[in-house]
Amino acid sequence: MPIWESDNKTVKILKDAEKGGYGVIAAIVYNLEHILGCIRAAERNRSPLILQVFPWTITFSAGLLVRAAADAASRATTKALVAYCHARGIATEAERGRIEGSEDGIADAADLEGLLTTPEKAGEFLATGVDLLAPAFGNLDYPRLEAIARFAAGRVRIVLHGTNDFDEATMRRCIGLGVSKINVNKLVLDGYLVHLKEKASTLGLTTLVEGVEKVVKLMEWQFEVCYSAGKA
Repeated sequence: MPIWESDNKTVKILKDAEKGGYGVIAAIVYNLEHILGCIRAAERNRSPLILQVFPWTITFSAGLLVRAAADAASRATTKALVAYCHARGIATEAERGRIEGSEDGIADAADLEGLLTTPEKAGEFLATGVDLLAPAFGNLDYPRLEAIARFAAGRVRIVLHGTNDFDEATMRRCIGLGVSKINVNKLVLDGYLVHLKEKASTLGLTTLVEGVEKVVKLMEWQFEVCYSAGKA
């Protein structure tokens, strides 16, 4: 194991999840309320958690890390960027093609067979040294996902993207097939967004931010769905 990897919390969290047969929620956050809600839920449920700040959010707030990463990515191949990140103790995640699903600001990619991941295509990414791989497996093509996870076993962690419309059974089946990191967005933020829409014109700011608990509630639900409650 490379020295940098032994100290990387993301890699450690996901390796533990693989061994334990559960998934780790990787929540996309856009503001302080989202961050507080996710952390409170994780603390209350003793669940591991990965926070992923939406790039636009950090850019909007003049985040130097995102700017540096974007600058590096614009002038480097995937392999070179991986080396750049590893030298700084940062785990890297790659998305090969697209799963049929929806993500914020990204159109559905159904029926684009050429974008779907195969074990051979996954191997191309493994060769770059990435640590996490989000394969595209079409309209929930479970045999494809299973084949990719089996091919990549022990070499890279498998990530699930495009989960906005996934039900509990779908999430759990993907975990059972080898997924350890589950990226979530609207699944855990919708309650907060509805709260803002309904209350913004009638509540003061100090009361409005109580919408944090809406995030907490949905996060707690997802911890249960992914079997991660009590694992931290």
